[in-house]
Amino acid sequence: MCSKVLIGAKLVTCICAYAPQTGRSAEEKDYFRDQMISVSGSIPASELIVVGGDLNGHVDTNVDGYNNNRFI
Repeated sequence: MCSKVLIGAKLVTCICAYAPQTGRSAEEKDYFRDQMISVSGSIPASELIVVGGDLNGHVDTNVDGYNNNRFI
């Protein structure tokens, strides 16, 4: 997901991303990398880019789905 925010006179593009988890296929990881390159490459050099999100994607010991753990 991308959003653009005007801060003062500077346009800032925020990219929120969720990368494939540890143990996922090389194809999934390559696809994610290619998409990040495509998205960030389409943003003009005059804009500031901020990337955030879960870039390693690893939570808990399972990599195959959400198991309804609650975080407090």
